Amino acid sequence: MAHHVLILAAGKGLRLESKTPKQFLEIHSLPIIMHSMQAFFSADPTSKIYVALSEDYIGKWSQLCLDYKFQINHEIYIGGNTRQESVFLGLNKIYNSFGESSKKHLVSIHDSARPFINDKFILELLATAKKLGNAVPFVKLKSALRKIDFSTVLNSVAQNREDYIMTQTPQIFNFETIYSSYKHVVDSSMTSIFDDSAVYDYLNNKTRINLVKGREYNIKITTKLDYIIAQTIHQSLKDLQ
Repeated sequence: MAHHVLILAAGKGLRLESKTPKQFLEIHSLPIIMHSMQAFFSADPTSKIYVALSEDYIGKWSQLCLDYKFQINHEIYIGGNTRQESVFLGLNKIYNSFGESSKKHLVSIHDSARPFINDKFILELLATAKKLGNAVPFVKLKSALRKIDFSTVLNSVAQNREDYIMTQTPQIFNFETIYSSYKHVVDSSMTSIFDDSAVYDYLNNKTRINLVKGREYNIKITTKLDYIIAQTIHQSLKDLQ
């Protein structure tokens, strides 16, 4: 079964307050985005990798590949102004390349700022998606949770954290179902849906999302503190090998 991979790297990473978008910062002498690409290639060398980039960084990316002698085969495409747009543009690219045959393929959608995935984790998700049609990693909440209503002077109500989970990426789907879901959401201008499984839910609410236990170290690097912590995570994982 053909496997496509969308690596989302068109964001500007403003919350990190860095001149360089977070996906191009280094962890252990390699840009963050390249760690994820290496993991997917290691898990499935036949996978077709597509990287969403801001138009302003296409030249920068080409130079990075030269500087780091990065030779994993991939295609780049210009991402959108939002994550949702970047995913949809990537799905369009796959469909335009493979046509109707793509409907039976699998597609992984991954945030480039999550560099700590590995081949074993990806293969576990792929096995579930091949068998059941989708696979979404998750971790349980550790902190207390409150639901807040910003329209009523910050009133809030305590929630049972056991009723909630946090999803991660990569999320893997049958191509036809996630593509049709994204088309519907984009056509309906539903810009407030950010998570791929939430997009999938909107059109397939009678079809189960298959949850797979995620990895606590599979953090998304968003802030300066995340980036500092990421250095420690990388070294710790390296020491465990």
